Amino acid sequence: MRSVLLPATVFALAIGCPLETIAQNPVPLPAYNVDPSQVSVSGFESGSSMAMQLGIAYSSRIMGIGAFVGHPYDCLRPGNLSNANCRYLNTPDILGLQANMNRWSGQEIDAVANIARQRIYVYAGANDFVTGPTVVGQTVKLYEAFATSGNIRHEVIAAGHTFPTDFDNPDSVGTTCQSGGVITPPLANCHFDGAHATLEWLYGPLKPRNDGTLTGSLLLVDQGAFVARDRGMDEVAWLYVPTTCQSGQGCRLHVFLHDCGQSYFNRGDAWFANYSGHSRWADTNSIVLLFPQTRPDTASPRGCWDTEGLYDLAYDQKAGTQTTALMAMVARITSGYRAAATMRAIEFRHAEWDHYFVTTKPDEIVKLDTGVFAGWVRSGEEFGVYPLDTAGTSNVCRFFSTSFAPRSSHFYTPRADECAAVKENPNWEFEGPVFAVTLPDAAGGCQTGTQPLYRLYNDGKGAAPNHRYTTSASTRSAMIGQGWIPEGVGPLGVIACVPV
Repeated sequence: MRSVLLPATVFALAIGCPLETIAQNPVPLPAYNVDPSQVSVSGFESGSSMAMQLGIAYSSRIMGIGAFVGHPYDCLRPGNLSNANCRYLNTPDILGLQANMNRWSGQEIDAVANIARQRIYVYAGANDFVTGPTVVGQTVKLYEAFATSGNIRHEVIAAGHTFPTDFDNPDSVGTTCQSGGVITPPLANCHFDGAHATLEWLYGPLKPRNDGTLTGSLLLVDQGAFVARDRGMDEVAWLYVPTTCQSGQGCRLHVFLHDCGQSYFNRGDAWFANYSGHSRWADTNSIVLLFPQTRPDTASPRGCWDTEGLYDLAYDQKAGTQTTALMAMVARITSGYRAAATMRAIEFRHAEWDHYFVTTKPDEIVKLDTGVFAGWVRSGEEFGVYPLDTAGTSNVCRFFSTSFAPRSSHFYTPRADECAAVKENPNWEFEGPVFAVTLPDAAGGCQTGTQPLYRLYNDGKGAAPNHRYTTSASTRSAMIGQGWIPEGVGPLGVIACVPV
């Protein structure tokens, strides 16, 4: 293992603060309590194309992809008819690429059916003539042949060939985001937060980012343990670890792949880790960030990721040298995973009132079962939830009201805005957070390993409001048939996502 001259191997990130420069050895890549089902990858330029190669080759293990100005998968393969049109302002044909994916499905790459469950974010700069919006448009069309339409987001902003942020970095002052040329270094203040757009599309609503001194640690880690030096990858990589993940709490993993010429070897710094914006969001949302690094050589003088068979013709498949190395790093980080504990929310029904009530509290369940709280019996339905403050979840607020005596009623919400609004209503008493769930996306979709939780409102029937919470689609339909109103997001009214 070589000794390198670099900023301190472990340091708290502080934008604008000088970093101490000392000789350090990379540390072995650690394992963390990272859920293997919550691994996503994104990148810029050649890193974008490698992100898609990983996401397609290993679609059973990658839950989402962010592609910033990337050409379609397999587009630059030697001998492809589309090869000459994969850059600039061209429109590459994708039929052959689609055919390759179908032919390799379940063999050279994971089954393409997995792509239907992935979250996919694709970005283009309207003024980019290096990898123009027409090329990126074909990337979207290729994904549309395999992905669920509601899982794809295609974003085009007035920008040139750059990764967009909404804040300045030391080298962005004086650059023009809307320029069609290459902005070097390619991080520009475009008044658009590319990191946030990606991570929120992949993982759902995020907690506000940390724009101050970050609390986590940036580690220089040993990448050489996973790949030979002559395969276009450096011996080191960067890893950002939030304090919550260092303490053993459940976390997620996002891999970001830099563009050509922007590796640690090229620049001598952790440029994307410091200034892309990803670390600001990761710090407050329990997301470990891996920044793998290339190294220039005769096959790739600029230090690009292999997107055209520079080192082997399996470069965009599971057997590719770089894809294999990157997924081995993912496997190492996620090897410390401990499945999150779950709890059961038990539903009770009061027949006289036609009211429903759910609880996870053992003392309440005993009192309901033994008749201390008269009139309530189990309905036979229940669903899983997470303990309070589980990483990547939202705590659920519980309210109680006796304003509709003799009936009483409880109300649950995982939404911070709704919780704040109900706190202001004098008819409701805030009893505190009771358990945790994850939030659905805007279309009502849930992440892998979770299922929709529906909320239905009785519209005040019986002179008192009541809500029912169920994971059963048939129960939902039956309640609607009785006049109950679905509440939540998406066409079915999903209020939350809970463990399967």
